[in-house]
Amino acid sequence: FFFLPTQRRTMGAPRQLRKRNDNFSKNVTKRGNVSIGKAAEHEDDGLPASKYLIAFFCFVVIGSSIVQIFSMFQRSPPPLGDE
Repeated sequence: FFFLPTQRRTMGAPRQLRKRNDNFSKNVTKRGNVSIGKAAEHEDDGLPASKYLIAFFCFVVIGSSIVQIFSMFQRSPPPLGDE
């Protein structure tokens, strides 16, 4: 015969897990009302990307569009003659 338990017995949560769960539950009610902390000391450094990186991307985009235009003119069919 096979033994099939009808109820699963589970152990209680470990002490550290319960403590973290309690701390999280307390923070749920504080959301949006927490002090800024270190974020207030942060200075805005300007652009997230350097000006050289932006210049490189502009060069690539403009350069590829110019190459695309040249290749389009090279592949164009010859003009139809009067025959």
